Amino acid sequence: MMAQRRSTRRYGTVIWSAVLLAALLLAGRPAGAFAAAAETVDNIARAPELYDQRLVSVTGAISDVGTFVDDTGRQFLLFRLVDGYRSIIVLVGGQAADLRPGLRVQVTGVFYSAVIASPEGRPGVLQALAIAGPP
Repeated sequence: MMAQRRSTRRYGTVIWSAVLLAALLLAGRPAGAFAAAAETVDNIARAPELYDQRLVSVTGAISDVGTFVDDTGRQFLLFRLVDGYRSIIVLVGGQAADLRPGLRVQVTGVFYSAVIASPEGRPGVLQALAIAGPP
């Protein structure tokens, strides 16, 4: 009975030590360790499947701004982010102040390659987590 308690106590100590070590390692990471990968609109538009469910940061000009309401009544803002000859679709939950066609912005978010098809035939949408402008 006594040996079983020691074994359980030792196991608990090992678990808590591992949790503490993991917390210390994560806390010691530099601020940019989990930063989004800087990409271009061109790269994402040409090969959307390579960026599926990845956190990316992209710069471009806003075009074709519109809104829609989904089946649950939530409002979304949708626009095209253009850089050069290519573009990707950006989805923003809720309202986003001062976003207008022609404004250059940097969008950080998660790209989903199989959500929506663009008029060019390329699938994908960038779900915006942050929009900053101008870069």
